[in-house]
Amino acid sequence: MSDPIAKRIRFDRALAESSAFLHFDPRRAGVLVPPFLRARPQVVLQFSHRFPNPMREFVVTDESVSAVLSFARSPFHVVVPWSAGFAVVTGDADVALWIDDTPAELLPSGEPGAASRRSSAN
Repeated sequence: MSDPIAKRIRFDRALAESSAFLHFDPRRAGVLVPPFLRARPQVVLQFSHRFPNPMREFVVTDESVSAVLSFARSPFHVVVPWSAGFAVVTGDADVALWIDDTPAELLPSGEPGAASRRSSAN
């Protein structure tokens, strides 16, 4: 598993610029998302301090990011541990990717060894 502090730093940097798109595996331990999202290999949520309607209970810690978000106009308290996150993308499309934490079904086949040792997040 990649360094959770490195993920938080990239996330905080993206938030400071505009917004952060957090790519994560909702099947990982500790993730709280609505039931219709739980079986997918990837969920992407956008977080920002600049939304016209501020996110409620938006908290970023060294362990996770959480907020009350709206899904089909129903509030849901989302929790995403950094261990579940595998990419942070800024509003300007700057990408930080942690290949070791990316679900296997999202990786190109035939590159398990070499690809897992490289990360654009360094």
